[in-house]
Amino acid sequence: MKWSSVVQEGLEINKKPNGAVPASIAADATLKPLGVVLLRLMYDTQHLPQYAGLAPHGLVNNGNICYMNAILQALFACRPFSQMLFAVRHLSLGRLESHTPIMDALVALHDAFNKSSPEVLTPTGFYGSIARLPRFSHLKWGRQEDAEEFLGYLLDGLHEEFVDSIKRLAESDIADLRASIKDPQTLKTLNSALEMIKTGQINGSTEKEDNGWMEVGANQKMAVKRQVDVKPSPVVQMFGGHFRSVLQVPNNKKSSITLDPFMHVQLEISDKDINNLYTAFEKFATVEEISYGDQTAKKQNLIDKLPTVLIIHLKRFSFVANDDSNENFNDYEIVSSKQRRNKTSASQTLPPVPTHTKTPETGGRIEKLHKKIEYPHRLTLPASCISPNVMEEPTYRLTAVVYHHGRSTEEGHYTADVLGADDSWTRVDDTLVTRISAEDAVENGHGGGATNGKSAYILMYEKAGV
Repeated sequence: MKWSSVVQEGLEINKKPNGAVPASIAADATLKPLGVVLLRLMYDTQHLPQYAGLAPHGLVNNGNICYMNAILQALFACRPFSQMLFAVRHLSLGRLESHTPIMDALVALHDAFNKSSPEVLTPTGFYGSIARLPRFSHLKWGRQEDAEEFLGYLLDGLHEEFVDSIKRLAESDIADLRASIKDPQTLKTLNSALEMIKTGQINGSTEKEDNGWMEVGANQKMAVKRQVDVKPSPVVQMFGGHFRSVLQVPNNKKSSITLDPFMHVQLEISDKDINNLYTAFEKFATVEEISYGDQTAKKQNLIDKLPTVLIIHLKRFSFVANDDSNENFNDYEIVSSKQRRNKTSASQTLPPVPTHTKTPETGGRIEKLHKKIEYPHRLTLPASCISPNVMEEPTYRLTAVVYHHGRSTEEGHYTADVLGADDSWTRVDDTLVTRISAEDAVENGHGGGATNGKSAYILMYEKAGV
C-alpha cells in the first residue's frame, strides 16, 4: 500500500502482541522509505517524478484561520515545495505508525489540491492534525494568529520531521542508496549529509583558533570565522541561506565573522528612506556602530549563501516608543485600536495583547506600519548586501504575496496572490478565487496606506532559472 493510502484512509495501527509496529506495509518494491526519498530529493533529483503544478482552490475559513489559508496557498504555489510533496506522496512507503504528522497533513491537503474538484476545500482536518502537536499548542480555534509566525513554526516542524526520518533509516536502506549512486561527487555529498544528520558534525581538516575557523580576506587580513551549522533537509535546501555577520572591534587585528542560517529574511522598513525592496536590502547591509564593552565596534550583515526560495518578511509590526519624535509617525497606527493615536493626548494606555504575544514595555506600544513598499516581479538583490563568496546570480522571480488587511494582528485578515503553473496570477481570499493581472500582484494592496489597511506582508521569490 502506498504511503498516501495509509494517510487518506486513516487506517488504524495494527500492533503485534508485544506492542511492536511493523516497519511498513509496502507492497510496491519501487517505493522507498521516506528518508531515502528525501535524500534523493536533495542529492539525486533525476529520480523525481514529473509534476505539472496545482490548480487553484479556495479554502473554507470557519474559524478565523485565514492566516493559515494564506500561507498554505503561498507554499503550494511554490513549485519546488509542491514538487517535493508530490514526490513524497508517490515515492515513499506507507507506515502504520507515522512519525511525521505535519508532513502527513500537508501531503493529504496537497493531494486534494491536485484534484480538479471540489473547487473549495475545507482545511479543518489539516488544522486539527497540527493543532494537537506541542509545537502549535498556542493555536486557538477562532483566534487570529500571525501568518509569519505560523510559517516559521510550520517549516521548522517539517524540517525536524525530515531529519528524524533520515535518522531512522536502516543501514541496509542506506547501503542500497549508496550503491545506486554512480557519481562520486554526489556520493561524497550524500555521505557528508548523513554524517551531519547522525552526528551533528562533518569531517574535514580545519585550522581553528578560539573555536573558530581562520579565514584570509581579499586584503590578506586574517579573520576568525564561526559557523552555526544546521542539519540538511529538503526544507533547508529549499528555503535555507546563510547570513554573514562581520564584527570589527577597534585595536583588534582580526575581524570576527559569524555565519548564521536563515529560512526567511526579515526586513526593517520603518526608515523614511526605505520605499522598496532594494533600499530595504541596502539598509540591511549598512555598516552600523554597536556597543562592544567600553568600545564602539562596527558590524555589517551580508547574505553569504542564497536560498533557492527566498522568503521576505516585511516587518510591519514593531515596538514604538511613546514620543512624537518619530519621523515616520504618520505611517503608524496603534495595534488593537480602531482610532488613530491622538498626538495631543496627555496619557497613553497600552492596548490588550493576546496571551501568546509579548507585552510591550512601559513607554511604548506595538504598531502596524502601513507605508507602501514597492517590490518587482523580477528581483535582483543589490550587490551591497551580497557576500563576495556568492558566485551565482542573485536574481529571483515573484511567486506569492501574502497580505495583511486591517490595523491589528488580532483582528485583521490575510489573503494571498499566487503565481500558477501557467504563469497566470490568482488572488485567493479564503473561498473567493479570482484571476488577476500581473500588475495587480505588485500593487502592494491598492497603493497601501491606512485607508484600506491592506499591506504586502510576506513575499516569496524563487531563484530565476530553477
